[in-house]
Amino acid sequence: MPTRIYNPMAFEAAEKLGYIGISEGEFDAVILTTECGIPTVGVPGVDTWAKHKEWRLLFDGFESVLIFRDQDEPGLKLAQRIMSDVNNARVVNLPGKDPNETFLKHGREAIRHAAGL
Repeated sequence: MPTRIYNPMAFEAAEKLGYIGISEGEFDAVILTTECGIPTVGVPGVDTWAKHKEWRLLFDGFESVLIFRDQDEPGLKLAQRIMSDVNNARVVNLPGKDPNETFLKHGREAIRHAAGL
């Protein structure tokens, strides 16, 4: 079974807003999209991203691509790879280890503030 980006419906909402989020994993994408109002897709890690060079093309034309990275070595590697592949991409530095933990400990507005929204 082929690997796909999680939550492709985020692209439709993001078109209207001009920005889209990228997270590592499905659950963070769900939290960011449904609880924080930031349309976000989930990718399964740096190795998968590297194998799908066509994915970078999906993010062309957005004013801003927000990378919500996990605060670990794989999260750093994924963020660096996306930054090198996607124009207008920037890392959102969160106070928690990932978007889910940040949401649970600090709430929706802390994430939106960190993202500049």
